Amino acid sequence: MTLSLIVAVSKNGFIGKDGSLPWQISEDLKRFRKITSNSVVIMGKNTFLSIGKPLPNRENIVVSTTLKSADGCKVDRSLEEAINSSKENFPNKDIFLIGGYAIYKNGEIFADTLYLTKVDIEVEGDVRLPDFDWESWKEMEREDFFDEGSGINCALIKYAKSP
Repeated sequence: MTLSLIVAVSKNGFIGKDGSLPWQISEDLKRFRKITSNSVVIMGKNTFLSIGKPLPNRENIVVSTTLKSADGCKVDRSLEEAINSSKENFPNKDIFLIGGYAIYKNGEIFADTLYLTKVDIEVEGDVRLPDFDWESWKEMEREDFFDEGSGINCALIKYAKSP
């Protein structure tokens, strides 16, 4: 069981705009689906609301102090509670923290793996990637790819937390 962060970021550091992704990159979404299938995904309320429904083939947990319920999802009041309940209820499943800002910022200390898609464009946005402790991450794998539909170059980089 691993606990991973998974996020895409623009050249100028943005991960969101107006409650959604500031790009449409189908190739990255395919990779996201493949990596997170048959796992637990933990997301903040705004990320859940932007997606609008639970992600199929995954156990979905929403972290919120204001939502009482979310169709097809478990709701926990804190990230730590969500992580602990995931480990207890799904001990053989990997856990992915899929956003937004607060989930990434508070989740870095718990994660042992980071999947980072670097999107090779500058965008306007209103949510930036938090300042991670990059000294504690080591690049393990890198796959450069071109998304035909958007015409955007990307790199999917897998990092492991250094001991």
